[in-house]
Parts: sequence; structure tokens; C-alpha cells
Amino acid sequence: MVRVATYFVLVFAGLLLPLGAVLHAAVFGPPPYVLVGTEPAPAWFSERRSPEDGRVLVHRYNSADEARAAARRLADSIPKSFTQTTADSVRYRHRESGRAGLILPLSEFVVHLTAPDADLLETHFESLDFIAENPQANWLWVATTQHMQATVAAGIAYLVLYGVFMCRGAAWAARIAPERGTFRLSADALRKQLLEINELDVPFRIQEGPKGRLLAQWQVADARWSNLYQSGSLQHVRHLQLELDARARKVRVIETARSMQTGRGPFSFVLRFAWSRGVGFSGLEAGRLVGLKHDLQRGWILQEAYRYSFDAYELKAPLIQATTASGWTWQPVLTFFRPLGG
Repeated sequence: MVRVATYFVLVFAGLLLPLGAVLHAAVFGPPPYVLVGTEPAPAWFSERRSPEDGRVLVHRYNSADEARAAARRLADSIPKSFTQTTADSVRYRHRESGRAGLILPLSEFVVHLTAPDADLLETHFESLDFIAENPQANWLWVATTQHMQATVAAGIAYLVLYGVFMCRGAAWAARIAPERGTFRLSADALRKQLLEINELDVPFRIQEGPKGRLLAQWQVADARWSNLYQSGSLQHVRHLQLELDARARKVRVIETARSMQTGRGPFSFVLRFAWSRGVGFSGLEAGRLVGLKHDLQRGWILQEAYRYSFDAYELKAPLIQATTASGWTWQPVLTFFRPLGG
């Protein structure tokens, strides 16, 4: 249980910590630009044009919060074919004219700059005399504007490593090792012992599969019902693939489950199918189907069609016990590919 708890703590930390760092930088980090002086010169509050057809207009508001809200409204009102939003600033391309634009809330002001293309936009923006880069750089702004390709590559690499960790970490957390000093059977002896389960009156069978693997299957639920309005069936099957690794003395296990429900009414037919594959730490499942039926004397009646419940771990328990008692490790995995599955 300690390993399982540790695994889930690390899984959530791997998601929440990077996301929290990004959100903190976006919300509480320093702005990328600061105002030079107390406010722009009065001439900037009417539209100004450059020889290259760059256009700048500054709007004044009562507070910084009001300016940010106004910048969002302005950005929403413009038809755009491309948008990039970073730290309250919005870079865009106008859908109809094709002009590049920048909307930047700055203190209690909003700067709206447009140009024929993105290069001229940046050139014109750098020429504005009332805006300067913040000496306290926001790392999120720097990463997403100056090092976008490296940032994307780092994000992809992190997601790949996180996926590998989830696969191998789940295998580590779900591993069940034998007690120390347990006599180890050979692979052939363990295989024979597992196949002998077929001689017992149990709700599953083990068969020889491809590549020397064993296949165990449970018919967990198979219920049928009928009443005045509908009839149908429910089938729930759990399936295990067991690979005996003689060198590591491990039984690697891939667990899958599938369920299919059918139902028929006077005007409809229902078919539901579900499939899952994963490392099961616990497996208590239950299901119940109820419906309404009208009786002339008692009125509407809530009538149960069927119910079922089972503990998936208890279903696997005989195989786990046979494996560990033979000196082998029970090793659930997501894939038999060793770099990912372990």
C-alpha cells in the first residue's frame, strides 16, 4: 500500500506542479513590458500611422484591471485567423485584411498596434518610446516568445518521460514479490501448476496462448432478464495474459476487461460496449439495472432487472498466490515491451 500511495502522489505531483508553475507565472509573474514615465504622450491617444502603414492607438482606463478587461473585449471583437495569447498580450492576424496586430494592456492603458505583417509589427512595436521590456523577466513570457521551439520540444519530452514513468511506476507499485526464502519452481513447473487450475470448479479457464504465454479468462457476469417492455443481456469478461520470464523469475501480467450490454424495447434497441486495459490496484465493481413498470392497482413500480458485484482482486488471488508461493514475482504491466512495461 505504501508503494501504491507513493505512486499516486508522484502521478498527481507530476501533473499539478508544472501546471501550477505555469499558472503562477501567468497570473502573478511580472509583466513582460513596463511603462516608461508616468503615461504616454498625448499624441498617442489618437491613431498614429507610420510610413510602412503601422497604426497605433492607446486607450486610457480607470485602473489596470479595467484595462485588462477592455483588452480582452477588444480581442474578442476582432475576427482572427491566428491568435497567440501570452501574459495578457494578444498577437493576432486579422481574418479579412490579413494585418498583424498586437493588443497589450499596460498599467491602466491598452495599446493596440497593427501592421501589414508580423515583421513590421515587431519593428514598429520596438520603436514605441513609452514602452520598455521589464528588467524582471517573466520566465513564461521568455519561454513562449523567445524560445518557442525549445519550449515545445521540452514539453513533448516531458510528456514522453511522464508516460514512461506512469507505465513503469504502475508496474512497480502493483508488484507482488514472494516472501524471502521461498523455494523457486522452474518455469515449466509453474506453468504446469497454473494449468492445473482448469481441473477445479472455478469460473475461469487458463489456456496456452501465442509466444508461450498463458491466457486466463473470467466470465464475471452473464445475466438475462425480461419483462413487459424490454429484454436483454449483460456480459462482463476479464482477461489476463501471463508471460513467464524465467530469467527474472517474474510472471508479467496484462489485464483487460470488456463488457457488453444489450437491451430491447418496443421502439428501440440498445447496445453498449466497453473495453479497458490497465494495472489494477483494486477492483470492486457493482452494477444494477432498474426500470419503471405500471400496475393498475399499485401504480408505478420501481422494478429491478438485475444486479451484480464482484471483486476483481479476489478473482486474481488464486493466480497471485500460486505465483508467489512458487518463488516468482507477480508483475502487472501495461505492455510486454520491457522499456515501458518493466
